[in-house]
Amino acid sequence: MQPMKALLALYLLVAIAAASGNSTGYQAGAKLFGYQMVSPGIGFSVENFTCGGKTAYAIVSYDEPAAFFTLSEAQGADFPGIRPTTEAGAIADALYCYHAENGHTPNLTEGFTKTHSEIAKLQDDDDRGEAGCRILLGTDTRECTSFESCQRACYSVTSFCQPVALGAGRAFVSEIWAFENNSHALDAAYSEEEKAYAAFAENASERAARGYLGAINRTFTAAEQAAMNPLFYDYSFCFSPDYPIYSLYLLKMRAERQYQDSAVFYGIGARSREIAALTATAMEKKAKYRLPEIGGNATAGTGGEKRGDRTLGYDEETGQAQSPSFISGFINWLFSFFLGWAQQK
Repeated sequence: MQPMKALLALYLLVAIAAASGNSTGYQAGAKLFGYQMVSPGIGFSVENFTCGGKTAYAIVSYDEPAAFFTLSEAQGADFPGIRPTTEAGAIADALYCYHAENGHTPNLTEGFTKTHSEIAKLQDDDDRGEAGCRILLGTDTRECTSFESCQRACYSVTSFCQPVALGAGRAFVSEIWAFENNSHALDAAYSEEEKAYAAFAENASERAARGYLGAINRTFTAAEQAAMNPLFYDYSFCFSPDYPIYSLYLLKMRAERQYQDSAVFYGIGARSREIAALTATAMEKKAKYRLPEIGGNATAGTGGEKRGDRTLGYDEETGQAQSPSFISGFINWLFSFFLGWAQQK
């Protein structure tokens, strides 16, 4: 039983040493790859993430993936222990997985749908207040599409609007006209927001998403403009209608955050092609400046050759000479020693 225990202990030692060697090789190769993929002096980290149920790896600089790789046991690689991902389609898949794994939302539709629904509920909040002001201004029964027409509407309310207009002059009538214009502008902005959302719901492209954001912003601006009319404050002529400025501001900011969270997915195509080109350049540069392999004599065979007291193996697949490491050589010697000792027992 003692020889068997010794062999098991040796097997465990070999496994630990092999794992340590592979880990060190992966870290060194990833570090070397990172130096090739980012500009000198720029920091980076190596991050692992889940993609398609498997662990993937990324070189990350300033919170943005600069390249991707998988682990590899191939000998003679430019970057030991890893295989850089070079195909644009595979990089695009990795980018999608990376952003999704890090909490980004791939689909904007759900977020924008909720935002649109809440804006629709705010659309009629100011109607009651505006209707009350129009009764006092005379514009509830008469048109107000020019200075003169607004003045006639005001003068029709002889018990309230006319005395104020006669005392305040043209500036007051101009604000009546502005009140009507701002009210119609806000109604038009709500209508534009609805159309922009419909366009996005039909085709959730980046252009449609930006168009919807612009429509929300114009709706907020229109409400803000309407609420600042001096009729409500400087003249204290009527109460300010319930323009939902703050609510629209919060919805605008939320929609912008939703877009920023998902916008990374719109740029995957262009970014994957850029990373593919940069990776290919890095690999070419690394291969160009790689130290030459140790050459053999003209009489060397394909199985290996002697050069002094060092034995070189030959990899027929890569066509490169390979030298066994000191650790692997020592482990082989140790294994042979214990095996001979066990057989003697």
